[in-house]
Amino acid sequence: MPLTGLGRFYSKGNDNVNLTASWFSNTDGTGSNPINFTTAGQTFNVQNGHLMTASATWTVSGVGSKVVIKTGGQITSGSFNHSLTLDMESGGTWIHSHTTYSAYIRYSKYK
Repeated sequence: MPLTGLGRFYSKGNDNVNLTASWFSNTDGTGSNPINFTTAGQTFNVQNGHLMTASATWTVSGVGSKVVIKTGGQITSGSFNHSLTLDMESGGTWIHSHTTYSAYIRYSKYK
């Protein structure tokens, strides 16, 4: 059953961030999925050890919504434009590969 509104969602594994089926309301990969990425007040948490991929443009646009990469979590993206608020805990990683300009950018937050 999908949830709307003020909700926390957690990655279920090494999945695609663009799919609502990759996110669950419980940390163990159970519970409800979000119905979209545009509802206000949602937080999408990439959990420790989960190496997620953005295989297309990803927009998390709900007012007050954000993506959090937890310590040990990672998102890898190709040459896509994303629109989201991103928080990274110490040890979280965002990797952005831009093939048009042969650039490879790695953002990591460490203490």
